[in-house]
Amino acid sequence: MNFRKIFKENIINKSILILIVGYFLIELFYFSNPLGSFNNFSNKIQAADYLFVLIAFVFFIKFFLNKNKRDYFNLDIYELMPALFLLCCILTSLFFKGGLPIGQLLKYFYLVSIFYVVRNIAIEPNNFKKIISYMFNILIIYLFILFLSYMYAVITKSPNFFVMYYDNFPYINELYRLKGGYSPTSKLLAFHLFLSSIFILIFKDYFLNDNKKLFLLLLIFILSFLTLSRAGFVVCLLSIYIFLRFIKSKYLIYCFIPIMLLSMISLEIFSLVFLETNNINYLCEQTFQPNEINQRFGWFGQESQCNLNLDLNIYQDGYLILKLVGINAGFDSLLFGNGLGSYPQIWTNAATNNLIPASFLQYVYPLAQSTPVTLFAENGIIGLLIFMTFIFGSVARHTNVFRNLDTFILSFSLFFVILNLDIQNFRFLYFYLGIFYAYHYLNKRELI
Repeated sequence: MNFRKIFKENIINKSILILIVGYFLIELFYFSNPLGSFNNFSNKIQAADYLFVLIAFVFFIKFFLNKNKRDYFNLDIYELMPALFLLCCILTSLFFKGGLPIGQLLKYFYLVSIFYVVRNIAIEPNNFKKIISYMFNILIIYLFILFLSYMYAVITKSPNFFVMYYDNFPYINELYRLKGGYSPTSKLLAFHLFLSSIFILIFKDYFLNDNKKLFLLLLIFILSFLTLSRAGFVVCLLSIYIFLRFIKSKYLIYCFIPIMLLSMISLEIFSLVFLETNNINYLCEQTFQPNEINQRFGWFGQESQCNLNLDLNIYQDGYLILKLVGINAGFDSLLFGNGLGSYPQIWTNAATNNLIPASFLQYVYPLAQSTPVTLFAENGIIGLLIFMTFIFGSVARHTNVFRNLDTFILSFSLFFVILNLDIQNFRFLYFYLGIFYAYHYLNKRELI
């Protein structure tokens, strides 16, 4: 059977381009789904995941028809990191006492496959230019819709699919918080806006309409603030830096950079002291018990309004405890970690060993809320270094972080974002990284 006659190459190329752009569009929305979640994986299977099965099938046909398959395997050391990370996941799974975490292994295999499929589709110059053009226009429309949705929610005083409403929010009573198409938290949207900011900075020369670029940057700035998250605050500062880069004002840039760096550091210190540090006596002596069983970890998750009384442990079960437990477990198994997907068991063991009150198990979700901490606890220092090389290589590849200003700012911002987010679970991260690495591939060979 002659597959080249059945599947014409130009039709396959157009089809996979439409599908990959469609995946980017659909992934912006987390639709409800009756299927259960992955093992220890909070995000359920979404519509985009079904579409990716079709994308993988069409890509396999494209791979089979392509006479020059060398480019697909022409990977540098940074692009090999995801494959090495998968291997590391398999090795660390052998240390997991609860049995082989099939769900977690399939999850990472799926996420890494997103990166390689997108990268190999985008390394064709024509595909690359079309994909980033479609992504640019989709982002403008989508973010403008989010802005209108937020304004509508505030004016009508009713939340909607894109906006969450908090009643009896600490100190201000009512609050509308933008989450976009992601549920149930705004952190995912904030991180997507962060990647969108990097997207604009890297590809600024490919978008000829300056008004559109500035409009998209303005939307990113406003919407990042409306997420009311630490990641959103970082994106606000980054978007200001990118704006100054657009107007090419070196004086303003060099004046703003110290403000930007100090603001990020100050925010992290403020968060650590006032939003995460909980009860100092508990952290040092482990002696206190929670006041109410329905309290949630972190300030923004409180079900009832907090009082301005520093004698109360209103932050008693914050993110810091989740991180400290993970760090402690990481040092116990330094090289290979405690096993893929082992953090929930680590959290349970911490209660069993009296490191945390047993009552925490009833209402604190076992998620470290930090990429370095999760990877260190589950995959050890080796898995952590592999994944960090992959992530930071997307923005710092072939450049010196301390000599290239853009690279330094992006790397610095990325570091503060991943401190408080488990970004390794986000599908869109691997999509963006596939585009970024395709750009590095094409730019190195002067194909674009």
